[in-house]
Amino acid sequence: MSGLSLTEVFSSIQGEGLWLGRRHLFVRLAGCNLRCRYCDSRGAVSGRGAPWTSRRLRREIGPRLGGHEAVAWTGGEPLLQARGLRPELAWVRERGGKNLLETNGTLVEEFRL
Repeated sequence: MSGLSLTEVFSSIQGEGLWLGRRHLFVRLAGCNLRCRYCDSRGAVSGRGAPWTSRRLRREIGPRLGGHEAVAWTGGEPLLQARGLRPELAWVRERGGKNLLETNGTLVEEFRL
């Protein structure tokens, strides 16, 4: 078990940051430690995701790596699930993929992935 709770996996165009306008594979993790009024991910903030095994996640994203600039790990706050996230980030890198970690930056110790 990867230990990850997800709300969705989807392909879309990156809407912010340095990779603006490029196709990403988004993995939206459940849960957040903040309650920002402007948040556009209410479902992810609630923490009501579904548990995904590492095997299921890799079967979902593996075949799609080549068609995307990167895998965007988003939420909620992905670093709330840092223990389960670490091996998945490494797995993507080992296959020549790129990772984009979208975080609110408040979990400094967990940020040391």
